Amino acid sequence: HDWSDPYFGLRVSPIVIGDGAWVGAKAVVCPGVNIEKLAILAAGSVATKSIPSAEIHVGNPAIYSRNRRIRDSSV
Repeated sequence: HDWSDPYFGLRVSPIVIGDGAWVGAKAVVCPGVNIEKLAILAAGSVATKSIPSAEIHVGNPAIYSRNRRIRDSSV
């Protein structure tokens, strides 16, 4: 909701979760946030801004922790 609106109007914006992205248990993704491909939002974290591809974000509010490294599956 828009807390500055005297009528407390509902704010509606899409949430997009990209291919291979992961949102941990009990995490919160706010309206308008994109979790880009291969990104991770850690369990219990709160995403108030979009998370770039292959980054790991943690906490409340979620902040950058490190890049996600994908192992070579042919090993």
